[in-house]
Amino acid sequence: NQIWASEVSLWNDALKKSPQKVRPVINLAQAHTKKGNFDLAIEYYEKALDLNPNIFATNYNLGNLYFERGREEDGLRLLQTAALIRPKIPETHGLLGEIYLKRKQIELAEFHLKRAVEIKPDYALSMRNLGLIYYFHLKKPEEAAAYFSRALSVDPNQKQADNIRALIKKIKKQIRRQ
Repeated sequence: NQIWASEVSLWNDALKKSPQKVRPVINLAQAHTKKGNFDLAIEYYEKALDLNPNIFATNYNLGNLYFERGREEDGLRLLQTAALIRPKIPETHGLLGEIYLKRKQIELAEFHLKRAVEIKPDYALSMRNLGLIYYFHLKKPEEAAAYFSRALSVDPNQKQADNIRALIKKIKKQIRRQ
């Protein structure tokens, strides 16, 4: 059956049969995302948002796509909405923390990254980013070393692991000299 040949054809068919239902629209957007058809994915997520603006997956996924396409403010707005809809999803807070860190909005970054770690204590990326905040922005090397160490204990092979180890050594030397 041709309809079952791919996710895109399956959800296209479902959408034709139920054009006012949001689920086929979201699933079609996700299918296009998987295939790398990002412009079509955005188009369908926007349609899903028009049908129901209060669905976590739509806000989160469209927010991510907007960021990847350079629409930072739109992406940020949608991710903030996603965090309000489902406040206990650590990845949303982790992503918001990363975005705010890149924008040098340190208080907001710290808030969201700490929230992510509260929800998911083994969230290595958020712990690493907290280490960066405490070391480079808040100038609190001992707290930074604690976050870096926790991040490495959870994921010793993470991206930048060697740099993190070097920073921890540097911090320990600084502390011993004091």
